[in-house]
Amino acid sequence: MTEYWGNAMVTLWQDLRFAGRMLLRSPGFAVMVVGILAIGMGGSLMMFSIFNELNLRPFPAPQQERLVDLDERAPQWDLEYTGMAYQDFHEWRRQNRSFDCMTVWTHSEWNLGLDDRTERVSGIRATHDYFDVLGIRPALGRRFVEEDDRPEAPRVAVISPRLWQEFYGEDPSVIGRSVRLDGLPYSIVGVLPGGIVFPNKVDVWVPLALDPASTGGWYLQGMGRLKPGVSLAAAQADLEHIHKGMIDKRPVNKITSPRLTPLRMKYMGEHQHVTSLLLLAAGLVLVLACCNITGMMLARGMTRSRELAVRVSLGAPRWRIVRQVLTETLLLCILGASLGALLGRLGQGLLLRSLADYLAPWMTFAMDGRVLVFCAGIVGLATLLSGLAPALHAASGRDMESTLRATAARTTASTSGRRSLNLLVIGEIALAMTLSVGAVLLLEAFQKVCRVAPGFRVDGVLTYRISLPAQQYDSLTKRQAFFESHLERVRTLPGVLGASCSNPGPMAGHSGNFFDIEGAKKGPGEMNPVVLTQVVLADYFETMGIEL
Repeated sequence: MTEYWGNAMVTLWQDLRFAGRMLLRSPGFAVMVVGILAIGMGGSLMMFSIFNELNLRPFPAPQQERLVDLDERAPQWDLEYTGMAYQDFHEWRRQNRSFDCMTVWTHSEWNLGLDDRTERVSGIRATHDYFDVLGIRPALGRRFVEEDDRPEAPRVAVISPRLWQEFYGEDPSVIGRSVRLDGLPYSIVGVLPGGIVFPNKVDVWVPLALDPASTGGWYLQGMGRLKPGVSLAAAQADLEHIHKGMIDKRPVNKITSPRLTPLRMKYMGEHQHVTSLLLLAAGLVLVLACCNITGMMLARGMTRSRELAVRVSLGAPRWRIVRQVLTETLLLCILGASLGALLGRLGQGLLLRSLADYLAPWMTFAMDGRVLVFCAGIVGLATLLSGLAPALHAASGRDMESTLRATAARTTASTSGRRSLNLLVIGEIALAMTLSVGAVLLLEAFQKVCRVAPGFRVDGVLTYRISLPAQQYDSLTKRQAFFESHLERVRTLPGVLGASCSNPGPMAGHSGNFFDIEGAKKGPGEMNPVVLTQVVLADYFETMGIEL
């Protein structure tokens, strides 16, 4: 067996050397084939790398199949996702039999102060179960405990390794020291390990510390870790039973209901169809490239018909001719894949830079085993698609004597060769038309989206956010006075034609309030409707170019 494989490797090396010599005799042909393959393979590799990251790579948490996104829906309000209300979450967590742990959280931003240094940082306010759900253990110190998550508990915080390094020089004695967030002191109880970027890259985590008896809106995000063996459907039924049992205390639960989604699907689901279609399109481009190469190889094979006929006449087995032609194609495909991988990485880098604001921070798009296997697979597939038909045609059982006689005077294309080329041209035209029509339709849809009028001015408008420290601006009067003073200064800047404030900003979401209509009569058990609200200051409509 060892001798057999040794002889096979020697023969393969001889075939590769011969293929290299043959290609060096036709450098223009080789460059053209490698270039065509590089474009087709580069596009396929680029799209598979993106598809792999969004659909196949593990989620940044252990046992991701047990992680579930928790939310609520309200069809009567035309809302598929309302966000979580803390009162509902508290009862779900207390009564459920399906989850090992559950958590809710909300994003926040603070002015972080230490000594004479201040920095604006993003963070998360979460219940004490947050790190348990994600399976995160601090690199230093401890996680939150239940006692931290009470309204009157001492203020504590867990910080990121970046803050630990930049603010404290990785000093192990940081545990127990104090840091100010919007002027309020927080005691540091833990430092997380590097790479914790779910759901976003933040620097500070503090307890949510809400009172279950207090009222509040639907603004929290939630997730839970299912118990082993519990299905999503069983968990959904469990929470719906708890939710309906709260109607006497919370009549609004007649309208809202739990919505459970696999966590990966919640964060990746909207990308899956798009990436699948783009991967299919890239695959069709590769098939089109292979058809093109097949035609070129067939045409080249016709010019080599005398050479192949001489080799067969001298005793070369027909399978040896097939293997030699396939080896030449394999060498071209390897060169094309190498150049295609470089083009694919360059194209992927340009694409990802343009989409950086829309991608989650844990998406690395790194080269892994699946990408390497895919690369090897498309090399093999391209070799078969491009080289099999020319190889079989070259070794077909035609009359070698007549071929030698005919090619002694001139080079002609056989009837079978012309038929094969015609079929390939028809296939190429069909694929090219399919891709062209799809591209035109996609471009037309994109142009229609770009022409949609958002209802406000988009040219020459700059938006930015300001968050005021709650301790210093603890009343509506103080906050309004600050923004009015701020706007007066902004309006005096050169080039500024108008300025105003809104909460939330344009295209940045909404807040909802129950709406009472004066004089309207409600039926038994009927809830007030919800109106989506945006709070604005003077001159907002003029600044945004919104007409009544």
